[in-house]
Amino acid sequence: MIFVILFAILIVALVVHLTARRLFDMEIEAAFAAVSKVAPVAVDRAELPPLVRAFAERAIGETGDLPTRVSFTQDAALKMRPEAEWTSVTARQVIGIGAPAFAWDARADIMPLVGMRVIDAYVGGEGRLRVRLLGSIPVANATGPEVNYGELYRYLAELPWAPQAILGNPALRWRQIDDATVEVAAETSDGDLAR
Repeated sequence: MIFVILFAILIVALVVHLTARRLFDMEIEAAFAAVSKVAPVAVDRAELPPLVRAFAERAIGETGDLPTRVSFTQDAALKMRPEAEWTSVTARQVIGIGAPAFAWDARADIMPLVGMRVIDAYVGGEGRLRVRLLGSIPVANATGPEVNYGELYRYLAELPWAPQAILGNPALRWRQIDDATVEVAAETSDGDLAR
């Protein structure tokens, strides 16, 4: 009888795990799909600081149509703590061109047979960072105004990976500080200015 009860508990735990993992997969895929919802709108290149315009035109050429997003993959190694061993991380990322948006889906094996999955995103003016052990057990969950600001800041910092956004995202505010320095800013859904 005890084996039947243990087996039933195991089955229920497995179903809960698989359901939570599937829901997390669906959340990640929804974030990736939402990144490209806003079509790019060509900005007036003459209004861009010369340094920025030159970089964008050199990076993407004189193409007519801008994509709605750029996509890439990453293979990296990072330390979870200064004294820890290096952990291999693989990730995929999409960056929006028409509006500030990105989604980053990372996976890392933290020990044999134990993986961690992360979604770091800024979509529809909302930032989020969620970490799941085995893809289902919540380890971290961050949202709110501070996360919105931080994730928008990440979007701005990663514009060199998506130079098309320089030419197709009217939400970006550019300011030339001197001959070699340019500042970019955008407003969060909370009205904070990230730069």
